[in-house]
Formats: sequence, C-alpha cells, structure tokens
Amino acid sequence: MIRTLLRELRRSQGFPARGALVLVLFAVELASFTMVSVSTRAAEQSRADHAQGTDREHMAFVGAWTNGPGVERGSGNGIAEPEALAKLSADIHTADPRVFAWEQFYPSIVGLRGRYMFNAVDPLSPLALAEGRAPDQGEVAISRQIATELGIGVGDELSLTAERDVPGADLTLTVTGILREPSSDAVEYNMGSAVVSLEDAGALAVSTGSFAELNADGAVTAVLFRVFWWDGSVPASAAPYIASDEGGDFGGAPSGYRIKGAEEVLTTSLAVLFAVATLVAAGLAARNQVQSRSRWVGTVRELGAKRRQVAAAALIEASITGGAVAVLGGVMGWATNAVLLAHTNTNTPATFLPSTAPYPAWALGATLLLSLLLAAALSLVPAYWAARALPGERSSEALEPAERIATTEGAP
Repeated sequence: MIRTLLRELRRSQGFPARGALVLVLFAVELASFTMVSVSTRAAEQSRADHAQGTDREHMAFVGAWTNGPGVERGSGNGIAEPEALAKLSADIHTADPRVFAWEQFYPSIVGLRGRYMFNAVDPLSPLALAEGRAPDQGEVAISRQIATELGIGVGDELSLTAERDVPGADLTLTVTGILREPSSDAVEYNMGSAVVSLEDAGALAVSTGSFAELNADGAVTAVLFRVFWWDGSVPASAAPYIASDEGGDFGGAPSGYRIKGAEEVLTTSLAVLFAVATLVAAGLAARNQVQSRSRWVGTVRELGAKRRQVAAAALIEASITGGAVAVLGGVMGWATNAVLLAHTNTNTPATFLPSTAPYPAWALGATLLLSLLLAAALSLVPAYWAARALPGERSSEALEPAERIATTEGAP
C-alpha cells in the first residue's frame, strides 16, 4: 500500500514542485560549498598556527637588550634585564619543555626598500618550510616573495644592510629554505619575511640597527623582542609578560575559522540568503500543490487508505527527497571546492592549504539537516494541509477528475 501511495504521490506533483526541488538542490549545493570552504580555511589556519607555535595555551612577550641597556631608553617598558630574561626562559622551559620561542628584529635587505621582520625561531617546524631546511648559524630561510623579488633561491646568498659599525659582523647569509605563506589575509600568520638561527639574532640586530642605540660604555646595543608560546602552568616570572586580551590570558590563537576575507563573507551571505529564498519558494510551491495533493489524498482515502498510511507516505517521500538532495548537493558542493583548491595548490604551492578539501562530520550533519528541512517544506506541508480536508471536500476532490472526464466524453 505504501509503495502504491508513493508512486501515485509522485505522479500528482506538477511543474512548480519540480522547480522548487531544483532550487532546493542548488541551495544545498551552495551551503555545502560554503561549509567545505569554511572547513578548508580552518584546516589552513590550524596548520599555520602549528607552524608558528600559536596553537599553544599561553604567550609571553618581552624585550631584552643584546649588550646592556641603552642610554636613551634603558630598562622598563616591557624590557627585561638579562638575568630576568634568563630566569623567565628557564621557568617556561620547565613548565613546558616543548616551548616555542622566537626573537624578532627588523633589518633592511640589500636590493630591497624598507625594513622586514626577521624571526630567530627555536624550533622551526618543518611545516613552516615549503622547501629546503631550517637555517643554522650564518644561514637564513626566506619568504617566497623575497625570493621572487631578488631572484634568488636555496643555495644563494642574502645580504643585509649594515647600519652600525660592529667589528666581525657577517651580514651575508646563505639561503637554506623557502617559507610557506598563507593563501589570503583571512589566515592569521606572523612568521615574518625570514627566519635565522637564535645564535645569529643578537649580532644581526645590532649590526643592522634594528632598535639599536649606545649603552653606557658607548658600545652598540639593540632590543630583541622575544616571544614564548607554551602549554601548562604559568610561572610567576612570566606573569608580568603574559599577553592579554581585555585583561585575560591571551590563550593562544584558536585554530578555528575566522571570517575576515570578503570572499568568505560574500559566500556565507549568499548561502544564507539562497537558503531562505529557497524556503520561501518551496513554501509557495507547496501551496500550489495543495489542490493536487487534496485530490490525491481524497482519492486514496476513498479507496481505503488510512490517515497514518497517507502521513507515512508523505514522510517517506520527504526523507527520500531530502536524503537524495543531501547526497547530490553535498557532492556537488565538495567537488566545486576541491577543484578550486587543486587549482590554488597548483598555482601557489607554498601555502598552508590542505591537499584535499575536508568535509567534517558537522558539515555532513548540517547538509543533511538543511536538505530534510527544505524537502519537508516541499513535501510535508501540502500533504498536511490536504490531509486536513473535510470528508465532503475530500470526496469532491476525489470525484472531480472523473466528472471532468465524463463531461468531456459526452460533449457533442
């Protein structure tokens, strides 16, 4: 009986219902594409967070002089004494031996204009490198942008501009690697333009004049900004330097999706608007089906079908339609994202994008839920309205097609 009801229910649907079904499919495809894009960006952000160490629980930021306090600024204002910095580093390493630390300075590069952010990182994650290896003393890993602008690569040399006369300073570094870069500004990443070894950071900062001045003895000294990322407890020595956000612990950089780029905002907005428009269109199509559904309900009820069988047929139809739309729309949305991702990875391989587009469980569940919701608006609503017809109305709906046929056949 249920199979027969489903077959006749399908036959009773007209063009508006089929058109609404196409809209439902496109709405699910766009929603699926948006969720896969969100998951892809989240995966890229997670990889970028791990590469720069910002997936840890705590972050401390402190400045320190390379050769004693400068005469002009001296200590204070976030600048620690050497003994305090040494104790801070030891305490944090005790709390988490896997601490991620870097020192920042800002030199000028021969052949380029302006200053660039350099980091001395310990340890440098292999994920941060698109090619080559981490630098040792006298070496450097550079961004692809710098490599392109200077026309250099792994094995070539990079020279920094000397702004302070420091005896024995070697400002020519051998390039050992090319750094990865985010695919867009929507990804938060701050590794800088180049990475050097910790052993070189102090001498390079002093020689290139990065926040450099003279100390009390007339020697050149410079400020290095050191950042620690770690998990676990917060030592008392680190408390004054914990980065805060509205008075609380900075808490690391969450590996979630951040809607920052215009393309993500536009895609998400379109998906929401299209889903709402599809619900409205499906509702209008459902109202247009009430008459045909009423005839179907009236006919099958007069032929002995029970109310629960009619409801079961409508429910099964909505479930089958929703499931089919979820599978087809989900696959189409994922495939579209996968093609775009493959194109991006082919043209800009040195990013943190994953090799394949992810489709997490929450996105699958949301796709199925949206499909069932839209299918319900298309199937259950008219069936519910039609099933509420009065017995007399049901009989007239069931007999109306036969009366029309009789009239037509008896016409002269």
